[in-house]
Amino acid sequence: MDVCELLIQHTNKNRHPWEIARFLFVNQLIEKIIKRKNRRFSVLDIGCGDGYIASKLLVAYPGIEYFGVDTALMDSQVTKMRNDGICVTNSWGELPEQNFHVILMLDLIEHIKNDESFLTMIQDMFMDINTRLVITVPFHKFLYGPHDIFLGHYRRYSKHQCKELAKKTGLKIQKEGQFFFFLFLIRMIQKIIGYYLSDSKSNAKQHQKGVSTWNGHRLVTRLIVGLLKLDYHLMRIFPGLSGYMVCSKK
Repeated sequence: MDVCELLIQHTNKNRHPWEIARFLFVNQLIEKIIKRKNRRFSVLDIGCGDGYIASKLLVAYPGIEYFGVDTALMDSQVTKMRNDGICVTNSWGELPEQNFHVILMLDLIEHIKNDESFLTMIQDMFMDINTRLVITVPFHKFLYGPHDIFLGHYRRYSKHQCKELAKKTGLKIQKEGQFFFFLFLIRMIQKIIGYYLSDSKSNAKQHQKGVSTWNGHRLVTRLIVGLLKLDYHLMRIFPGLSGYMVCSKK
């Protein structure tokens, strides 16, 4: 879930279909990076949130060397996650000084005011020529609206903007693309009818509903996840709500 949603107190244990489907998509990228399912490798998950990605990776790849960092986490949240067996911190100083095989930045850099300097810092601290950096971001600038503001997004990205960011920071793009065409259509329709342009209090509350508030039935969740899986397998040539890059150090 997005970093601002860590502060939302709720008892709902259901994961949002978008969150589940995004992990499945990212995991396909990871599998192609490591090539062998039983290979031991290290992962740095920057902006790890509540540990959902960590919990899935630790099951999918036994023996993985996982480290998560999220400065938005409270100490009590860090303690709970560590008690659950997840190596996580809210302090950069507690991370090991090493290069990682895979670095994840999933829907993170839109929260960073100076994304260019941030990516340069990460390269200097944690990357060598064998590291693969997986980045996902919200796509299409014209969709930027109150929901992005609520989530603390400084921007939504374009394909050109991602390429320029990689070029300026000395990253080589190994793979790139967009995913979630169906969600793009839904958001675009919402934009057209003015849903995200309304200043009414009732609609403003709708903008503040993130993935942490999902309470759909399990069968509904599975159905939507299934549709999103079909989406990124069959609709890759179409625009998507999200974009991604797999990058290496030049």
